[in-house]
Amino acid sequence: MVDTGYVYLTLDEFCAGTLVHLMSGVDQECHLATGTGAMATAITGYTEWVSAAAPVLTIGWDWQMIAEENVVRLERVGPPSSNVMLLSPGRRELGHAGTVALLNGYLDGFDWQAATLLHIGARQG
Repeated sequence: MVDTGYVYLTLDEFCAGTLVHLMSGVDQECHLATGTGAMATAITGYTEWVSAAAPVLTIGWDWQMIAEENVVRLERVGPPSSNVMLLSPGRRELGHAGTVALLNGYLDGFDWQAATLLHIGARQG
């Protein structure tokens, strides 16, 4: 079998594992002032998670900080990058697009924001 770098597993197998926060950071912005007045900016960053057990799964995604009514939250933007290739229950590859679609759904229900905020707060302080 050719080593693709992927870890192959079904969505159920993926969901049965535990992801642990590895690292998060804030993107460095470099805006040049082009005039006077206010300039819209966004605070963005990244977060990386790994599995708590073998085989080692890695998954990372970008986020944007949203501030609304004195509440700060992080929102995932874009698809995740990962070494995971999901399989159907019959153990057939779902392909990149199928894997990303299912991982998107998983991440949107996964509580990653608190650990990420805590980590970036500790790094900035």
